[in-house]
Amino acid sequence: MFTEADFVSYFSELEILERNMRDVYDEALTDISDPEITRMFEALRNSEENHARLVGELRRLAIRKSMESR
Repeated sequence: MFTEADFVSYFSELEILERNMRDVYDEALTDISDPEITRMFEALRNSEENHARLVGELRRLAIRKSMESR
Protein backbone atom coordinates (compact mmCIF):
# COMPACT_ATOMS: atom_id res chain seq x y z
CA MET A 1 0.00 0.00 0.00
CA PHE A 2 1.23 3.49 -0.84
CA THR A 3 1.66 5.99 1.95
CA GLU A 4 1.16 9.74 1.63
CA ALA A 5 4.95 10.06 1.68
CA ASP A 6 5.19 7.63 -1.24
CA PHE A 7 2.79 9.76 -3.25
CA VAL A 8 4.67 12.97 -2.40
CA SER A 9 7.93 11.36 -3.50
CA TYR A 10 6.39 9.96 -6.70
CA PHE A 11 4.80 13.26 -7.68
CA SER A 12 8.03 15.13 -6.92
CA GLU A 13 9.99 12.86 -9.24
CA LEU A 14 7.32 13.03 -11.91
CA GLU A 15 7.24 16.83 -11.77
CA ILE A 16 11.01 16.92 -12.35
CA LEU A 17 10.66 14.55 -15.30
CA GLU A 18 7.91 16.68 -16.87
CA ARG A 19 9.97 19.86 -16.48
CA ASN A 20 13.05 18.14 -17.93
CA MET A 21 11.05 17.05 -20.98
CA ARG A 22 9.71 20.60 -21.37
CA ASP A 23 13.31 21.84 -21.36
CA VAL A 24 14.34 19.23 -23.96
CA TYR A 25 11.66 20.47 -26.36
CA ASP A 26 12.52 24.08 -25.57
CA GLU A 27 16.19 23.46 -26.32
CA ALA A 28 15.37 21.60 -29.54
CA LEU A 29 13.36 24.60 -30.73
CA THR A 30 16.55 26.64 -30.98
CA ASP A 31 17.81 24.30 -33.73
CA ILE A 32 14.60 23.89 -35.76
CA SER A 33 13.75 26.11 -38.70
CA ASP A 34 10.81 24.21 -40.23
CA PRO A 35 7.58 26.00 -39.17
CA GLU A 36 5.50 22.81 -39.01
CA ILE A 37 8.02 21.03 -36.80
CA THR A 38 8.39 24.18 -34.71
CA ARG A 39 4.63 24.24 -34.06
CA MET A 40 4.69 20.55 -33.13
CA PHE A 41 7.57 21.00 -30.69
CA GLU A 42 5.94 24.09 -29.19
CA ALA A 43 2.77 22.06 -28.63
CA LEU A 44 4.79 19.26 -27.03
CA ARG A 45 6.64 21.75 -24.82
CA ASN A 46 3.36 23.33 -23.74
CA SER A 47 1.89 19.89 -22.98
CA GLU A 48 4.86 19.05 -20.78
CA GLU A 49 4.47 22.37 -18.95
CA ASN A 50 0.79 21.62 -18.37
CA HIS A 51 1.68 18.14 -17.13
CA ALA A 52 4.23 19.63 -14.73
CA ARG A 53 1.61 22.05 -13.35
CA LEU A 54 -0.90 19.25 -12.88
CA VAL A 55 1.63 16.99 -11.17
CA GLY A 56 2.73 19.92 -8.99
CA GLU A 57 -0.85 20.39 -7.85
CA LEU A 58 -1.18 16.66 -7.12
CA ARG A 59 2.05 16.84 -5.11
CA ARG A 60 0.72 19.79 -3.10
CA LEU A 61 -2.50 17.88 -2.41
CA ALA A 62 -0.53 14.84 -1.29
CA ILE A 63 1.56 17.02 1.04
CA ARG A 64 -1.58 18.62 2.47
CA LYS A 65 -3.17 15.21 3.03
CA SER A 66 0.01 13.95 4.65
CA MET A 67 0.05 16.89 7.05
CA GLU A 68 -3.64 16.45 7.91
CA SER A 69 -3.17 12.83 8.86
CA ARG A 70 -0.49 13.60 11.47
